[in-house]
Formats: sequence, C-alpha cells, structure tokens
Amino acid sequence: MQDSGKRIVRLEACRGIAALVVVAHHLIRAFCPEVADRLDGSVFFVVVNGTAAVVFFFVLSGYVLTARFFDNPSARSMAAAPIKRLPRLALSATIVNLASAALWIFGFYAWGDVTRLWPDFHPSLLGAFKEGAWRTFMIGDSSYNSSLWTMVYEFHGSMLVFAGASFLVFVMKRRLAWFAFLLAAAMFHYADQFMLFFLGGMAIAYYEKPLRSIASAPTTVLLILGGLYLLSYRTLNDHPPTMMVLAWLFGAGAIIVAVLQSPTAVRVLDNKIGAALGFLSFPIYLVHGPVLWSAASFIYVRYDHTLAAACVATIVLTLLFSWPLGIIDRLWVRCLNSVAPTPIRSKTLALRLVEGRRIRCGGRTAIPMNFSYPFEAAGWQANVTPGPAPFAACAIAAWHASRLGSGTLKTCPLGVEMIRT
Repeated sequence: MQDSGKRIVRLEACRGIAALVVVAHHLIRAFCPEVADRLDGSVFFVVVNGTAAVVFFFVLSGYVLTARFFDNPSARSMAAAPIKRLPRLALSATIVNLASAALWIFGFYAWGDVTRLWPDFHPSLLGAFKEGAWRTFMIGDSSYNSSLWTMVYEFHGSMLVFAGASFLVFVMKRRLAWFAFLLAAAMFHYADQFMLFFLGGMAIAYYEKPLRSIASAPTTVLLILGGLYLLSYRTLNDHPPTMMVLAWLFGAGAIIVAVLQSPTAVRVLDNKIGAALGFLSFPIYLVHGPVLWSAASFIYVRYDHTLAAACVATIVLTLLFSWPLGIIDRLWVRCLNSVAPTPIRSKTLALRLVEGRRIRCGGRTAIPMNFSYPFEAAGWQANVTPGPAPFAACAIAAWHASRLGSGTLKTCPLGVEMIRT
C-alpha cells in the first residue's frame, strides 16, 4: 500500500506485532510470571513488555492520524476525522464488552481470578454497552475488558493530534513548529504523560521528509536495534518515570522511522502476512482478554496448570474470534467513510476559510478572525467557541454553514452556533 494512499501495510504489520506482544505479556503475567522476571534486564524483555507495546500503539496513532494531513492539507478531511473517531473505535469495543458481560453472567470467568478481583461487581449487558459505547473513551472505565484502559488515552490523544495538526497546517509558521512541539511536550509532561506519545507520532509525521533524507542501511539497523533496546526498558525499576517515558517514546519513534525508510521493511512486511497482521491488530487487542479469562483459564486449571495448553488455546481462540470482528470493523470503517459529514469542497469555502484567507463565496466576502473565529459563509454568521479542537471546529462550522436551511438557529458540534445573517 502506498504511503500517500490509505494504509501503510508495513506500519500496520508493526501494529499487529505489538498486539501480539500485549497478548504475550498477559499470558506470561497470568500463568508464569517468573518467565518475565528472568527476561527482565535483557533486550529480550521487549517480547513481553506489553506496556511498551501500548506506547508503540500511541506513537503510531499519532503518526498515522496526522501524516496524510501534513502530506495533503485538507480541511474536509481535518473536519471529518474527529467526528468519525469515537464511532470508529466504539463499535468493536462494544461488541467485545457485550460478549465479556455474557461470559461473566453465565459463569465462564469462574476459572480464574476474575470474580475474586471484583467481588462486588455485578455485570449487566446494559452496563457493558454503556462502557463500550462511550464511558471507556470519555472517563476510562474498563470493568468488562481491562485491556480497554488504553482507549481513553487513544481517544483523547486522537483529538489532541487532530487539533495540533490543524494548528500546524493552517496557523503556525513551519520555522516555529519545533517550538510548538517543545511547549506542548512540556505541558503534557506534567498534565498527562501518555499524551506525549501521540505528540511524538505527530512530530514524526510533520518532519517525515527530513527524516527520510537520512535513510541508509546502517541508519536503519541502528534505529531498529536502538528502538528494541529502549522498548525493553524495565517497567519496575528504580529509575524516575520520566526515564521510562523517554525511553519508550524514542524507542517507538526510532522503529517507526526505520520502518518508513527501509526498503527491507517493505520487502519483509508489505505482503499478505503483514496485511493480515494489520487487519487483526485491533481485534486481537480487544478479544484476547476475555479469551484468557475464560477458555484459557479453564484449560490451564483442567489440565494440571499446563502452560503450553493455555497458550495454544489463547492464540487459537483469539485468532478465531478476531477474524469476524476484523471483518465487522472493516465494514464499519467503510460505512463511516461513506456517510460521515464531509465539509464543503475547496471550490467554495472550507479549506480557504481555515487557512485564513479573504475569499469570495456566493457573492459574499468571508474573513475568518483569530481567537474568536467568526466568519460569514453563504449568508450565515458562524461563531465558534474555542474548545479542545477549535480549528477542526472552524472547518465543521464551514460545512454546516453551507448546508443549513434559512431562518433557523442551530447548535452544531464543538460549540458552533449558526445564525442567519
């Protein structure tokens, strides 16, 4: 798949590999934690360092979600992306949550420690639906599937990079972009360090062309080996947390840069196996927890604590259930891409407005202002309240301004108010 097109297969394959590392992490921690202790301190710990694999997800998301905007700036895509993000993630999470609730209600989690970990928790299908549909993304609930603790960071980090990409593309001068990255990194270092990983991925996307200029075989080897070493950083040591954050951030970034620029990575990963890994990455991440707590735990107890049997059951059943979920997820993404609101085409308003240029639109002049973001579009006055993604809101406002009927007051997403002029 072409870099400038839809998905970059070699990066999606890396996402699938990271999902398998998370599975290995939970398998080892559940059934033989002493193995992780023996690996600790060596570079081989990277194969079971699930938290570092999650960090890789975050950095990769920061890159993938913004690279196309920097390569081909489009207010249309910029406005649609944040609207689609929650439903894109929520459907699969909700399906797995409902399945997990059913397993819990019918007693299939009784073979492990799940019921003892939450003795006062009473599962329900309604609770599972609410959690999978929005609560896990908004406030971080993950009672039905503990792997979903990452989704609140995934969603908020996505909104952060959408807003950041809008700011960098339409407002910030390129020579000052490095200062914006440093300022944002300093702010989120003290507010929420997980957001740093998304900013790191966005920085790779923004500076991708200069990074590609250093491409060479020795550089690629050094980046991959250095990245694996940094991602093997021990999670339970006595070093300050900042050291761990920086190690994982630079480790994940180094591997992404190496995979992007390496012809060898193209030959090894841009194939059917790599595509399958990418296709199954999100389903594997969602499904493996319920499989581990139910069937794998049952087999482990039934067959005298046999690790091999539990591992085989986890891998086989996770792949078995991930495939139909992957098909549903792909169809859902296509559906969202076909029906999601698309801002007005560049020949009328949206891109030029958000860029801040004076243009002619339907016989009227449109002049977007800084900070309060008022502009006139096709006879409508739009006032955009600054929020978490004000520049994306500008483009959304432009889309609504071109389509609202006359003589009506409307409240639109992200605090956009449309008033007939």
